[in-house]
Amino acid sequence: MTENELELLFKTHYKMLCLFCCRIIKDEDTARDIVQECFIKFWDKFEEIDSPEFGKSYLYTLVRNKSLDYLKSLRVSKTIPLTENIDAMEQFYSSLEYSDLERKYLSALDELPEKCKTIFLKSRDEQLSNKEIATQLNLSVKTVEGHITKAIKHLKLALK
Repeated sequence: MTENELELLFKTHYKMLCLFCCRIIKDEDTARDIVQECFIKFWDKFEEIDSPEFGKSYLYTLVRNKSLDYLKSLRVSKTIPLTENIDAMEQFYSSLEYSDLERKYLSALDELPEKCKTIFLKSRDEQLSNKEIATQLNLSVKTVEGHITKAIKHLKLALK
């Protein structure tokens, strides 16, 4: 991983990591401190990291672990119930994974040829039948089926 990739990783994920951490520990200032500590730790190991995608996962893991360590230290003094924060963390992780999947889906959808994309969206979003789409676009039902099949194959491959 290069320094430019590291800088890009910081610019694109710093705010989300702070939000992620804040949802766990419920303290913005401490969340920023934790994320900065994680980036420093990450900086020490960034040459060992192969790809930015792995770097992103590694950073989220670092932040999660540091956040949980922080909560454990607070739990000793009985300040915050740990289970509430773990539930919030799991919800955030799920929403993060969903938004990443949605981004990949939309990107894959944009890669489709325009006619194929239009037909697929009419089928899925507008919930039109193949016959209705064929009539609307002045195509045969077989052509519509072919475009939908092509779109599904492309999306499956892109989202694997």
